[in-house]
Amino acid sequence: MNSKALDGYWSEISSNWQKASHGKPDAVHAVRVNSRRLVAALEILEKISRDPSIPRLRRRFRKLIRELGRLRDVQVQISLTETLEHPAALRKFRRDLRRREQDEVERARHVLDRSALKKLSKEWAGAGIESIVEKQRKAAVQKRVRKLLRARSGRLRAAYREMDAGDMETVHALRIAIKKLRYMRENFEALLGIRSRLKTSDLQRRQTQLGAIRDLELVRTAMMHRPDSKRLRPATGTLRARVRAGLRALEEEWPRAVRPAATATIS
Repeated sequence: MNSKALDGYWSEISSNWQKASHGKPDAVHAVRVNSRRLVAALEILEKISRDPSIPRLRRRFRKLIRELGRLRDVQVQISLTETLEHPAALRKFRRDLRRREQDEVERARHVLDRSALKKLSKEWAGAGIESIVEKQRKAAVQKRVRKLLRARSGRLRAAYREMDAGDMETVHALRIAIKKLRYMRENFEALLGIRSRLKTSDLQRRQTQLGAIRDLELVRTAMMHRPDSKRLRPATGTLRARVRAGLRALEEEWPRAVRPAATATIS
């Protein structure tokens, strides 16, 4: 096994930590994405090593992802409102989003202060990830990881069958299933240095597509639940049209582009 992938994820997290604490969107995104990849890699390592330090680290990084999630959502909503017309009607909504962003930046500064980084760095070093990785026998690891990948593929197939374009919860569940399979597949190669026949290009594209639909729906829902929602109807109508267009494209392209990826075998 190869610990360089995990070290790379941790390096990206620690190097973007301070910028993220000041609310820099790219840095917040970098910390969250690399934390997700690291969690996926630690999940594999947890299954094959049974070392008690691994689940503790996973919980720490999952908490970090959750803590930064609200800031990321607000920043995405701000970005989306800038693509909409009707600026006068949106002025107060955007102002409120900016206030929420500042509140979430303050939370991020608390979560990502230097003492938190120091503590997490100590936990990371104390876990002895490199030593744990080096102890694993490649043949046994491959067998267990293949089992994990088959399980993730099965969950994706189930989420695909249950997806209803009229139910955003099922659309969101499908996105999560894709994301988890994609990150596990990437770590399968990064940790073991071998390839599977399960390509991630379509999975990544569909994850992005589903994420865009979710972001549009989040903004639309936020507008609909405001006291001044009537003033925002032209904007919510635009967002509804974009969501429906995205869902139509999803239904038209999904059977051709994603079902093969979901059912692919692993070499």
